Amino acid sequence: EKENKSSDIKLIESNSQKIKTLYAKLETLKKTIDDIVLRSQSAVSTYLTKEEAAKLRLSELEILKNIPERNSQEWLQFIKSGKAYKSLLTEEAEICPYCRQDLKNDALAIVHGYASFLANSAQTEFDTASTVVKNLLQELTQITVQIEISTDIIPKLSEKNEEDQKSLKEIFDEIIVDVTEKKDSLKTCLEKKTKIKIEDFSIEVEGLITELKNIETEFNESLKSLKSSDSERQEAVKGINEIIADLEDKKVISKKKDIIKKYFKDEEIMGTMDYVASTINTTPLSVLCGKATDELVTEDFRNNFIKELKELEKEHLPVEIPKGSVRKGKNKTRKQIKGHELKAILSEGEQKAVALALFLAEISKDANSSPLILDDPVNSLDHQVIDVLAKKLIQISSERQTIIFTHNKLFYDSLVHWASNLKNEQNQRTHHLCKNYNGGCNANGSHVYSFKIERISLLETGKVISKSQESSKFYLEKIEKDLQGDYTPSSIASDLKSTIEYYIDEKILNNQRLIKDYGNKQSIKWDQLKKLNPDEMVIDKLKEYWDLLSSRGSHLSANSMENPIPLEKFTEIIDFLKK
Repeated sequence: EKENKSSDIKLIESNSQKIKTLYAKLETLKKTIDDIVLRSQSAVSTYLTKEEAAKLRLSELEILKNIPERNSQEWLQFIKSGKAYKSLLTEEAEICPYCRQDLKNDALAIVHGYASFLANSAQTEFDTASTVVKNLLQELTQITVQIEISTDIIPKLSEKNEEDQKSLKEIFDEIIVDVTEKKDSLKTCLEKKTKIKIEDFSIEVEGLITELKNIETEFNESLKSLKSSDSERQEAVKGINEIIADLEDKKVISKKKDIIKKYFKDEEIMGTMDYVASTINTTPLSVLCGKATDELVTEDFRNNFIKELKELEKEHLPVEIPKGSVRKGKNKTRKQIKGHELKAILSEGEQKAVALALFLAEISKDANSSPLILDDPVNSLDHQVIDVLAKKLIQISSERQTIIFTHNKLFYDSLVHWASNLKNEQNQRTHHLCKNYNGGCNANGSHVYSFKIERISLLETGKVISKSQESSKFYLEKIEKDLQGDYTPSSIASDLKSTIEYYIDEKILNNQRLIKDYGNKQSIKWDQLKKLNPDEMVIDKLKEYWDLLSSRGSHLSANSMENPIPLEKFTEIIDFLKK
């Protein structure tokens, strides 16, 4: 139901926008036609006035009265061409530029008449008016009358009411025909220089525009109603969920009532025991713990510590493990350098390396093979120590189950490297990185599994997926599946950005990670590097999509909320990344 309502909202929003676009185009068309009609009326009127003035001036020149067709455009063009040609010559004015004979008497007088006629401002103004009419005629031919209507709103415009049997679509078609005819009529007026009456070219679109705006209002009201009901539904669901959560809490408390009672009873007993313990003399116990420490922290343990420190490439640190202190029956093992506390001398990274060496020395002699769990053990360590620690933990995983959580890319890459490349004295691989999670694995050696905790949304994290499955294909299949259901644009945008990252690694870098991210430089695939030859157009397109997904998708902003990426754009990006 939620998905259907979301689709209805999108459809109504789209149709409302298309109605608005349609009447905006009608308004623009009317404004364009009204404007050119007004200017054409003025231009033709001016043309006729200037033409009459030019003819009057011509009649005033007595010498030119006997020239045949002197009012024609051909004659006017003839004398203008003669003047232009004469301006190129250098000989005396009394020579005819055409026949090259001397001009005498009447012939000379006619030439002077031509010059007087062309010098007249009435003729110049007439020429200017002619140019204006010509330009308007060209502008008119470039005006497009046809307006395309989206097929999505044609059914709505084709509806008929009881009062008027004509649908809005029919009225629209009639208006377009009327505008076309008036455009042709205006063209004829400009060509023949006939007077133009503005009322003859009036276009009646106000009624249709009003009806279209009414439809837009109707759509917007429906949209408002849908969104309001959806908001009310969400509030109701929220209220019901709160009630359910409260009932679930009561259900859990009811089931664990006896456990809770026992907890408070145990707390009371523990309080009594703590009081009794505080009154006991701990000196004999402290003496006994000190004796046990001397026996446990043996020379063998110290040697193991030094060995682990050396493997972590910190053997240059002269760390001592003196006899620990015992207070109130509790033993503490201290580490120092020539009587000084480590914190006063070593950096944070060196302190962490010493602590890891001590820890590794302890578990190396521990007969108990309980699982080992580490949470980001590489903070403040340099990359050499990180790689050594990764190798050491893979070795330990042969004897006990080892679980490691990390956000450190370099540490993760080192673990993956040693999981696939660690070998024994017989040069046989001791571990392998499992890819067949569900079907099992028959490979020899210890199994190493790699998982990733995926962010579901901005506020939700916790979906566990196989790290080895990650690829551009994996994300594309995931996105296409998500788009079939109730998705959020931000989650799709985030997954598409991950797809682009893997696309770059697979298609452009030939599965090469950046060299600076490698813990072991021997992993560089040199033959693949030779094949790198990226298409600049592909790079530009990837950047365009990346910027779009960042500004209007994965990053929460006013732009992403008010102008989210549409489904069509997501589909376009997916199709590009599939190539």
